[in-house]
Amino acid sequence: ADVVVNCAGLGNAAEQGRLETDTACYPIRGQVVRALAPNLHAVYLAELANGFSCYAIPRGDFAIFGGTHEEGEWDETPDEQVAAKILANVRAMLPESVMEGAEVVGHWSGLRPGRRGGCRLEIGQDSDGLGRPIVHCYGHGGAGVTCSWGCADEVVVLAQKAVATPMLPSTSRSEPRAH
Repeated sequence: ADVVVNCAGLGNAAEQGRLETDTACYPIRGQVVRALAPNLHAVYLAELANGFSCYAIPRGDFAIFGGTHEEGEWDETPDEQVAAKILANVRAMLPESVMEGAEVVGHWSGLRPGRRGGCRLEIGQDSDGLGRPIVHCYGHGGAGVTCSWGCADEVVVLAQKAVATPMLPSTSRSEPRAH
């Protein structure tokens, strides 16, 4: 390959240290509840008075109720108390008729790659140790899916520009990175 594209999200966080050691990267823990909700036919979103954002999204055979946004939290284990709060908030937001027959079938939690200062979408100042330029695209937080099409287009433009601009092998690393 003539260019390396770094879309490794939290793999760039200083705590992980696998790629870049970007101290601006941090985890954003999110938790949702997966449910069968046969009466949910529209998307509901609300900012509740308790400061909690709440949503219910139909996804074909099931629905997603959420959710959380916990900056700096690395634990990916679903929390039963958080799930109970999500369900209480969803019940407060939705009409009773929508929740009739709803049944919890699972819990998901995971980490979103946040980055202080916003997403990093640029050609790096350094090469990969073999002289190949690196295009960085990470740190979208909870907007990764939303931004993916536009960022992918920009990555292509940056990769084309990077290949057209020769780089010298990096002198900041003594050994090429393992692949």
